[in-house]
Amino acid sequence: MAINYSFVIDEYCKEIKQHLNLSENAWIIIDEDMKNFYETEEQQSFSGFLNRIFKNFYQTANASINNRLIEKIDELENLYSSDEFKNCDKKTIEMFINKIANVYVDELNKKAHSYPKGEGKKFRIDKDSIEILRESLDASYYEGSIGEYLKAIFEEYCSKPAYIREQIFFLDIFEKIEKAISRERKLKITQINRTTVKGDKKYNQKFYFSPYKIIQNKVNTYNYLIGFSEEINDKNSTVGEKQISCLRLSRIAKADIMISMGAHISQDHAKKIENEIVEKSVEFMTGNIQDIIVKFTEKGLETFRRQIYLRPQFYKISEEDKHIYSFKCTERQAYNYFWKFGWDVEIIEPQYLHDKFKEHYENAVKVYNGISKEEQIASKQ
Repeated sequence: MAINYSFVIDEYCKEIKQHLNLSENAWIIIDEDMKNFYETEEQQSFSGFLNRIFKNFYQTANASINNRLIEKIDELENLYSSDEFKNCDKKTIEMFINKIANVYVDELNKKAHSYPKGEGKKFRIDKDSIEILRESLDASYYEGSIGEYLKAIFEEYCSKPAYIREQIFFLDIFEKIEKAISRERKLKITQINRTTVKGDKKYNQKFYFSPYKIIQNKVNTYNYLIGFSEEINDKNSTVGEKQISCLRLSRIAKADIMISMGAHISQDHAKKIENEIVEKSVEFMTGNIQDIIVKFTEKGLETFRRQIYLRPQFYKISEEDKHIYSFKCTERQAYNYFWKFGWDVEIIEPQYLHDKFKEHYENAVKVYNGISKEEQIASKQ
């Protein structure tokens, strides 16, 4: 389809606000991702989120049909330029390329226009996105409609697995990490700390980090950077020993490549990391493996068999009592997995973890009895 350039440019410039109609499922995913990817509610911005996703994703999205067509033609031309086709007539090769490319475009077109209608909302397109849209030729595949092009972009984004969407949202940091890995260079990372018991956060924990690789957890929801970290002070001097660390991508506030600092990871160190990934699983790389002994009720055993996510994988069943299991895992994994069992599991050993669970449930009871978390914290000070 021939594109009416003046029409498209006028449409881009006519109004900053753009109507967007997405399926119900797409809106749900966008809402969930905004909550997951922004650190605070104050940071959440509907228009800001959509603009960020568009700018980070449009170049690689199948919905950007013109980009994909150029790549496909380059791929086919490289293929037919090999020695296997040196005796073929050039016009015949050109005909094959055009036919294959046309079929490819038809498939992309069909997919881009297949998304169901749902609820319509308006968002404000920022200047950078407007400039991208003005220079794009993709509106020609959407009857000149910017809204239809944007719908295809965002619907495609929402169809991706959660860890891919996380990579798209944090594209700048993700690409820096990938570059540092390929060039064997250290990263200087500023990490967003976890929320403390009192509810506050710190944003200034910094590391030198020798990156090994980015991997996903078992259910493909999050990305984790694995490697060796060295904590640093305000003068950028290391203050702790180098240790195997795991950082979730969305908890990295800033990542800078240290051009002058190498980060080669030897085969022995790589093997050590791989062993820890198997033993601890990626979410619980921090902490030492311990013997955790628990006693299940019958209901607890049923829950244990069903609840696979976060479950410690190494365990033994007591010969004397089939309700008692011995696990090898970190304290954090035991806490994150077993706390939701309530009275259907009892932590027997270690004693300090038994006491931690007891305190957790006692504090929960106090909340239900009208004593807020804030009041409980204040009473202990």
